[in-house]
Amino acid sequence: MGVLFLFLSVVFSMAKIIAMKKCGRVAAGPKNSLKINVIRAAGCTLISLAVCSVAGFDGMNGIGVLTSVLSGVFTALFLFSWILATQKASLAVVQVVCMLFGVIAPMVLVPLLSPVATSPTLLQWCGALILLPASLCFSKRSGSDGKRTMLSALPILLLMGLSNGGSVTARKLYMELGEGSAADFNLATYTIAAALLCLFLLASTLRARRNSAIDTAPVERSSGGKLYVLIGIAMVTLYVADYFNALASGGLPVHLLVPLSYIFSMPMTLATDVLLFKERFTVYSAIGLLLVIASAILTNI
Repeated sequence: MGVLFLFLSVVFSMAKIIAMKKCGRVAAGPKNSLKINVIRAAGCTLISLAVCSVAGFDGMNGIGVLTSVLSGVFTALFLFSWILATQKASLAVVQVVCMLFGVIAPMVLVPLLSPVATSPTLLQWCGALILLPASLCFSKRSGSDGKRTMLSALPILLLMGLSNGGSVTARKLYMELGEGSAADFNLATYTIAAALLCLFLLASTLRARRNSAIDTAPVERSSGGKLYVLIGIAMVTLYVADYFNALASGGLPVHLLVPLSYIFSMPMTLATDVLLFKERFTVYSAIGLLLVIASAILTNI
């Protein structure tokens, strides 16, 4: 069942990515992106609260509370840093950094922090390291659009990668050591993430007013309805994707969870690029995809 839950998580996650990319086209600019994430996180909090109200609240132990809080902090930092990273680096580079840290961070941290987790083998580490040339292939693929990762982007890319890896690790630790349901975990995660994102937005607004800054990319009034529909779709699909991901975390070993998700997600991502966003499928795309699949196979041995 863990594989099925993970597949469903990836399907809904792809729907969320498509909706968020269309949101970026309707309302461009970092300030608008931050506003969209505040609305999305707050909406997911309300959905989580409704689900928990119907299903009931399970009591959390101390580890459950701690991992939920960490997940909320990492989620907020990831959303915030993802916005900034995409302003300076290509989307392909951003995705590759997320993949690298999402695989390696839990492989290192979960065995250290969980007494019930097993340590990765040498072959599994080889599989993880294969993601490095895969990353180079996808980075090469993004070079055709003229974008280059700037030196100034490296710190924010590092923050984004670490926060993504931390979020994956916190979720896995919760499912292994925490007491409580996936719905409780999501409620705590989104409540904390929404609160932090609101603080980020408030700080950004106060800074803009102090500097007399003007938002250079306001939302067009004619696009407001479409934008909120897209945010609603992204909000619901994000919650469902994370909920299924939490269930998958409880049924799959840490060294399989993230690599297997990329076996599902990378073909979907490439198909979406070609069919919806009219990007070319290059030889580097094919090589990178094969390396990701090889990585997933090795990390499962």
